[in-house]
Amino acid sequence: MASTAPVTAEDLLNVMGENIRRLRDGEATPAVANAIVNSSAAMLRIVKLQMDYAKMTGATPSIRLLLTSNGTDTTKKG
Repeated sequence: MASTAPVTAEDLLNVMGENIRRLRDGEATPAVANAIVNSSAAMLRIVKLQMDYAKMTGATPSIRLLLTSNGTDTTKKG
């Protein structure tokens, strides 16, 4: 089975936007929308933990969710 889970920040934004549209159009229930929001929040908490750990250890994090769809690292400045 192919995964449809968000793997980049852009994917997550698209999922959230689609979730809002479906809720507004009556295609999703508030319970489904809430489950998607809760799952997204959990993913972002994991990213924060990964970033905090990398900062504590002096490592450079490689966090897939922070990549754009073309593979650009959104955490790098410049």
